[in-house]
Amino acid sequence: MSYGDSLCSSEEQNGWTPESSPGPLASEGQAAQQSAASASASAAQASVAASASSQAASDDAQVRADTAGLNSAYAAWSADVASAQAALRRVQGEPLCSGGTTDQQTYDDAQNVYDDGQQVYDDEQAMSQDASSEQSDAGNLPGSRYASDVAAANAAAGKAQQAVSADESDKVQQAVVAVQDAADSKCP
Repeated sequence: MSYGDSLCSSEEQNGWTPESSPGPLASEGQAAQQSAASASASAAQASVAASASSQAASDDAQVRADTAGLNSAYAAWSADVASAQAALRRVQGEPLCSGGTTDQQTYDDAQNVYDDGQQVYDDEQAMSQDASSEQSDAGNLPGSRYASDVAAANAAAGKAQQAVSADESDKVQQAVVAVQDAADSKCP
């Protein structure tokens, strides 16, 4: 290194000055650096795009699973409503009085139907929460690529929200209370 310093010093004394533009070797190095930087930037952009695409695919899979779960919850709610309504019709057909007092079997059956109404209520609450979550997740899916999944999610959420609004649990439970009240008032 000391030899190089002395050589450069003697060249400077003889009038040598560094070139204002890089020579061919330096230009080649700069071009290679620019090319590497450009390739790195392109790779970073591709990585971000791949990550976003992967996230969207993952979100879409979650929305499809949520839609299937919500449709299943709706089917369970429908079955519970049908069961509670059938049990209510049976209770409404049972005698209110037996031996001059409230028929205990009718009263107990009515309580069981009331409990069925609670199951329907629980179904409604779960669907309400799932429908809100479903619509939020579906709203995050980008572009038309997922339009059919978003439409299915919104349809499932809408159907669940209509079921919740129908409030079948309250209707069943109020009808049961009416049976019990009738038994209490008509039987001494």
